[in-house]
Amino acid sequence: MTEQFEFGPKMRVLTEKQRAFVMAMVEFPGQSHAESARMAGYSDHKERAKVTACLLLQDKKIIEAIQEQAGKKMWAISLKAAGRVEQLIDSDDPAVALKAALSTLDRVGIAPQQTINVNQHMTDDSGKAILERIAALSQRLGIPVPQLLSKPVVDAEFSEVKDG
Repeated sequence: MTEQFEFGPKMRVLTEKQRAFVMAMVEFPGQSHAESARMAGYSDHKERAKVTACLLLQDKKIIEAIQEQAGKKMWAISLKAAGRVEQLIDSDDPAVALKAALSTLDRVGIAPQQTINVNQHMTDDSGKAILERIAALSQRLGIPVPQLLSKPVVDAEFSEVKDG
């Protein structure tokens, strides 16, 4: 198989080492990023692989290529998952078979009907509405509106104390 068919467009724009790094990341997801860099052939002199991996994982081209390869891998294992669900549908345990069947129907868009109620409370924040609420508060508290809105006045005396 030629490279053109093996790799998608996101992988084809990378260098050979970058592709190897992406493949190591996708094929061995549990290993450290530095180990993926080492596997790809990047130097590890003075633990350089850690820095290289960090830089690679900030590169948009690398991120897109990882997504492309991971998507291919997920698509491939989805066939295996579908086969497993098919086995479960044929299970002798009716509860297992029902769960697998309902899950399958849900995935293909045949799900039970649902009703979703959305309740929304609207508050009028216009100037007129705010003034009406202030007037109602004033009446309820028995405080005139001007007094309710004015800043409190603190009546106090002070004297300046000088050192010495």
